Parts: sequence; C-alpha cells; structure tokens
Amino acid sequence: MKFSTKLLSASAVAALAMLAVAAPSQAAVFADFNPIVVDANGHPVLDTHGNYQKSAVDDYSWANAGGAANNSKNGSFSTLTSKGAIGSLLVEFSFSDPALSQDGTDLLANFTASMSETGFAAIPPGGPGQTWLQQGLTNGVSAFSFTLANATVINGHSYAAGTNLLSGTLSDAWIQGAGGTGSTNVTIGNGGSLHFTSAVEPFTGLIPGSQEFVLDLGSVHPHFGAHTGDALESFKANGGGNFSFLAVPEPATWGLMLVGFGGMGAMLRRRRATAVAA
Repeated sequence: MKFSTKLLSASAVAALAMLAVAAPSQAAVFADFNPIVVDANGHPVLDTHGNYQKSAVDDYSWANAGGAANNSKNGSFSTLTSKGAIGSLLVEFSFSDPALSQDGTDLLANFTASMSETGFAAIPPGGPGQTWLQQGLTNGVSAFSFTLANATVINGHSYAAGTNLLSGTLSDAWIQGAGGTGSTNVTIGNGGSLHFTSAVEPFTGLIPGSQEFVLDLGSVHPHFGAHTGDALESFKANGGGNFSFLAVPEPATWGLMLVGFGGMGAMLRRRRATAVAA
C-alpha cells in the first residue's frame, strides 16, 4: 500500500511538471474576427438576438493575373467591400484573451488585406492525384490592418475612429484548400513570419517570432483549382479568422515548474535511498 501511494505521488508530481512545461509552448488565440452583414447604408445588421449578423457573401478575392485564362504564376488576395469592390471589409473584432491589457470584444472594425505572389505556381503537397492545393504568398505586398469603425471606449479608455487595433505584415504565408473550403495562414512551423503593431495593445508578454494567423475560407467559388505550372485560379470566398502567439510564462508558471521539478527530484532521491537500503 505504501508503494502504491508513493507511485501515485510521483505520477502526480510528474504530471504537474509536464503541465507547467507544456503551458508556455501552446499558442494562445488572442484576437479573432468575423465579417458581418451591412445594410444599404453600410450599417451593421443585427440578428434576432441583438448580435451582429455574420456575413455569408463574398468577403475576399484571389485574382490570378492571367485574367479569365488563369494562366499566370502571379496573383493577389484582397478584402472586398459590401459592394464587391476591393477595399475594407466591416468585421466584428475581439481581443479574446483576458490576459491582454486592453481586452475588448464585439468591436466594429474595418479590415483591409493586400497579399500578393509573383512567380509561384500552386502545388499539390500530397503528390499526383491530390486535389488539395497550396499557393504561396511569399513575394510582393502582404499586409493587413484592423481599424476602429467608430469612436469606442475599451476598458475605460476612449479611442477615436480609425485607431489601429491590429496591423502588420506577413511573409511565407499560404492559401490552401480543396474544392470549396480552405484557409489563408501563416504558421511558424512552416517557416512563416508575422509582425504586427497595435495602438491599443502593447503585447508585453509576447515571445518574438511566435505569431500565427489563420483566415478560414468558406464557400469558395468557382473552386480551388490551378493549371499545371500556374498560380491558383481566380476565386471568391468568405469567412473569419484569428491570431495567436506564445506568451512569456508568468512568474507563477515558473514557480509551478520549479515546484514540479523539485518534487520530482525529491521523489527520485527517496527512491534511490530506498534502493540502497534494500
């Protein structure tokens, strides 16, 4: 019975330490957004519950530089206005991590994105016969911005319309998908990089180089497709997205790690002493 108690205690300490070590390595979503429906005057439309109604129309455009022939290695990705022209898109934006100093939700923001590629053909990562396609966004301008649509108070601080909520540049991003669904993203594991700034959030706990971005692409039409050796064919889509980063561990987390490692060390010392005595 004593042996099983010691084993259970050692397991608990080990699990605690593993949890403490793993926590800082998990990217945390700190901001998310969704395009919303606007009326003829450009005002947001509410649903029956008083929430912003999510858009189900075309919000984004990928344009192959070859036009209707879709026979170019060049292309550009852009946000679309409610009238279908290239420009800013009205979205519901939220700083979703309460650890941030300026946690704000359901903020009306104008989202603008301009991402392009020159000389990069779409590729099927899975090899011949695979329908899943990837399109690089490694050259040209790749930038985004979210600015407040109206004067707003966030956590007691007043911000004017046009204030930069979040903006930045990205490189080595991808558009990827098959059929009618996919994503535009920057993932650190694939070598991408993302740098952003904000007038309302200093990101003091950010680990540099850990930022990631995912923009979901739904209702893609006509579909994801590409001629051999060319960039993706032109399409339009809708969808929301999110941003994440790795945070510097809080002092309490470091303390938990030390307690965990200390407990593991103590258990190992006791087990060695027991072995010697035996």
